Amino acid sequence: MFRRPMVGGALAVASAAGMIVGFSGSAQAATCYCSYNSNNTVVGQVTFNDDADRFYVWDTHADGHGVRGYLLNSNFKVLDTAYDGSGADSTIASFQYDVKEGVTYWIKVGTVDGASDTTTSNTYEYNFYE
Repeated sequence: MFRRPMVGGALAVASAAGMIVGFSGSAQAATCYCSYNSNNTVVGQVTFNDDADRFYVWDTHADGHGVRGYLLNSNFKVLDTAYDGSGADSTIASFQYDVKEGVTYWIKVGTVDGASDTTTSNTYEYNFYE
């Protein structure tokens, strides 16, 4: 597996799911992470676990905003999404998507104001492929 750094970012935090949060950038699939932070505080996260083709999204900060995690194709078309507005409790939203070998995908996370809000702001993105 190769890692190709694309965008800076050096944020590492232990998450509620017991996984390590990582960086904005790109990598070949295994487990990859994308975090959004505000004022040096991680407020939302999306993680991809290759073994189960499952994506986990969680709100890590009780700030009055929820977070939405996205899976996008290389043309930035949304393939699936999950919302978590639990405000830093142990709730984690998830979805499953069969990631194909040799295809580039993007995961993205950002803040939203409620489950029906589609105007995600303050986003961070991370691309990967299997």
